[in-house]
Amino acid sequence: MIKLITYYWRSLRSRLSILKLVSGMLVALLMSFVVYSFSCVMLEVFRITTVTPEYDMWVLGDKERSFYQLFFAFVSVILAHSFCLAYWFGGPRRFFERHHRSAVVIANGQQNLNWYFLSWFAKVVFCWFVIFSIPGGFYAFSLYPDYNCVFILLIIVLFLHPWVAMRLAFKRKTLKWMALSALLVSALAFGMSRINLVDYESLENAFLSRNVAHVYGLDLPATNAAQKTERANLTKDVYMVQSNDAEPKCLIFVDGQKVDLQKFSRVMEEWRS
Repeated sequence: MIKLITYYWRSLRSRLSILKLVSGMLVALLMSFVVYSFSCVMLEVFRITTVTPEYDMWVLGDKERSFYQLFFAFVSVILAHSFCLAYWFGGPRRFFERHHRSAVVIANGQQNLNWYFLSWFAKVVFCWFVIFSIPGGFYAFSLYPDYNCVFILLIIVLFLHPWVAMRLAFKRKTLKWMALSALLVSALAFGMSRINLVDYESLENAFLSRNVAHVYGLDLPATNAAQKTERANLTKDVYMVQSNDAEPKCLIFVDGQKVDLQKFSRVMEEWRS
């Protein structure tokens, strides 16, 4: 490993100045953290948009959240890595410089990949948003664990694509560089994925604490006997649950408010009126 790092360092040092080498690394690290932070925040914003009128929302399990955070971390680090390569290999040609045309191809490939991927990923997220914007749509469609292989393949392709131009330019030398880059990207992504930037538990409790089914552990059985009218304003959901007190008793909730049994008929009559 030490020999590989030393070889990688000497190869870059022969082409780049210390200033450009260090500044590229620092900017790439900062960029990866910013993109990762933005992705995590947007995930929570996306979850807020899934809140139903009954204050139900898309809840992520521990494994599912860790998987998404790891995916965001890998994408962020790979995009930053691609930007760093474009920054290192970009620029005007120096006197007696060899392989400048290959360097230009590499730099352009990195930039085009970043913009193309971001454009494509934005379209996919928009389609995902349309599906989940339907109340309860997150119960009907799930990406994890049914389609987790798609995320893994996406990371692999996103990492290997920039090395196509590198292989054409520098042949077998890139195999060692690619192996070292894969180790560094993986280590940085796994470390960054452990960072929780949003207090998602407090965010979930702010909504789920107002959800009657969640607070009282109401688990409705699946049935085909129920029918709903097309006009939603002609129906109202009424919850009958058992209290969590030492002496359990029956509770009735209408519009998230507890209603006494004696007043229930009057509340429903006012709504019908």
